[in-house]
Amino acid sequence: MPSELYRTYEVLIEESVAPTHPKRGKTNKNDGYNPAIHQALRVTNDLFQDAVCYYTIMLVGMCHDENKNPLWAAWVHDSNLRSQIERVVKHLGAHYPKAVFSGARDIGEFLRRCYCYAGTREDGTPLPPSVVSHKRLY
Repeated sequence: MPSELYRTYEVLIEESVAPTHPKRGKTNKNDGYNPAIHQALRVTNDLFQDAVCYYTIMLVGMCHDENKNPLWAAWVHDSNLRSQIERVVKHLGAHYPKAVFSGARDIGEFLRRCYCYAGTREDGTPLPPSVVSHKRLY
């Protein structure tokens, strides 16, 4: 089943890419390029990538114990990896203005906003009461 879904998605891409795109050579079908379909595929891909990043950060951020969570330990100790995570956090915070993590500048602020386990932001400004009322999840 997953391979059938992937193949259906691949055919959709092949049929909807611009005539000059390299993927176009894999199909003998008539040119079916449609800018609306192309844009829909691009948005779908971007949303999927963001969702994968969000859920990865959320899962890793559930447990800050470096002995129980080796990925968290890597995030803490590897400055290169940490800077990449921070870039992703800033991207998510900038692209989803109505999300609780909107405007988050770093992983700590992102997780505090999502898991609602701190009464203040890193700069000392208070979080809204609706956010503060939730308990720490781990």
